[in-house]
Amino acid sequence: MVKIKVNPNLTLIESEALQIAEGTSAKLFFKNGQDQYIIKKQKRRTLGRIFNTSLPVDLHPYREWTFNEFREKNTQLPDTIRSQLAPYFNQLQDLMIEAALGEIIYMQVVKTLFPLSMEVPETFLHINKESGEPWVISKKIEAFNEFLRDKLVQATGRILTSSTEWLNEEPLCRADLKLSNNEFFY
Repeated sequence: MVKIKVNPNLTLIESEALQIAEGTSAKLFFKNGQDQYIIKKQKRRTLGRIFNTSLPVDLHPYREWTFNEFREKNTQLPDTIRSQLAPYFNQLQDLMIEAALGEIIYMQVVKTLFPLSMEVPETFLHINKESGEPWVISKKIEAFNEFLRDKLVQATGRILTSSTEWLNEEPLCRADLKLSNNEFFY
């Protein structure tokens, strides 16, 4: 059983997966008492995708490496290659942390701008001790699904993949989507 200490007052225990829509980020599921938490890991970012045009040719063999691969393999690299790669991977880690922190800050901005009409989850930034990866931890809001695609599928009976498909559909109103009180805002 995996435990994560988020802060002195909050320790999370690994739990079974929740039935939520799949996003593009890997997710872990934890709980504290009756409260459920979703941990979103960062998308897989490779050196080549981030430094597409600025990566020196002699570092191209490492283009597909992620930050974690560099951490695991850097002791096996020659000193000259390691010293060349280190600034790129430090920058990559900084970008990952900034992106995770941005998600938390955006939620606080929304909460401040729309205090009566928006409910946002409690969120925490956690840096995994083993991997150095930033994780965004969010307390699950009951009866809330951030992915309206599921509601659209329920309302229309199928997945609409392009905007032109909507031209042939009967327009939906908010009531058709059966949004919960937590999902409904003005």
